[in-house]
Amino acid sequence: ADFVPIVERFGVVVLDEFDKLRIVPGADERSMARNRALQAELLTITEGSVIQAKHEDGGDQGATVRTHGILHIAVGAFEGLNAQVARNHQHQQVLPNAYEQAALEDLTKYGFLEELVGRFSAFLTLPPLNADHLLLILNQHVLPVVEQEMADDHITLIVDPSARWKFAERAALNMVGARSLRSDLEDHLWRAW
Repeated sequence: ADFVPIVERFGVVVLDEFDKLRIVPGADERSMARNRALQAELLTITEGSVIQAKHEDGGDQGATVRTHGILHIAVGAFEGLNAQVARNHQHQQVLPNAYEQAALEDLTKYGFLEELVGRFSAFLTLPPLNADHLLLILNQHVLPVVEQEMADDHITLIVDPSARWKFAERAALNMVGARSLRSDLEDHLWRAW
């Protein structure tokens, strides 16, 4: 519990894949209800409440933490937000960078509770990853890990530069970011591995 004052003053919570919590009109009722409940719960935490934090080991010991001063950052791919912003701003065609104009009303129409997105003080939009970005991620982060894992099994991995580029291009077309790089690579390596 010695860490509680530090967490309450300098804590940061990163909500990864926040976009997956959107309430999608026309989705099944169970999914919509679950996401609505999760958003309501996150609203309670982001607007400031007192929670019981558990230790990683799952033990009964925990600490009471006030979330009032904790910084919350929500990140995600927000697939389809660009088209939503274009519709909201009545653009005749979907501009490739319409997402840069995203505002509170765009995010509520996208599927988030207004009260929840209103708790975030700023919106920062980044451009989608292109094949060049993904090639860099593949070369600097994904391949070194896979190469080491294979080396541990006494296998030397050599990936031709043209094959690296193909993996990056395919990941860019999938539009799910860098997460598809490793799974695509493993799909091609599993037999040899």
